Amino acid sequence: MARVAVALAKLEHRRGNLQQGAELLGVAARLRGAEDWTHPEIAALTAALRECLGETGFDEAFTRARALDRDQALARLDPARLDPD
Repeated sequence: MARVAVALAKLEHRRGNLQQGAELLGVAARLRGAEDWTHPEIAALTAALRECLGETGFDEAFTRARALDRDQALARLDPARLDPD
């Protein structure tokens, strides 16, 4: 499920939904049980989102989502929660 969250984070980044992209990376870390800053795809997406949101903006969104419990994190992957645009 963490891979799904990363894929959705990429999609939201492309759509310009930057905060949601950062939150979905936090969801991925929650579901994986740890951050994975060394994975090339995650590292590149993290860098892009940090550049757009700033360090504080990214960290707040990521940390907020990383703190969710498992059920809440899984609920964030519900397609109905995604912006259709």
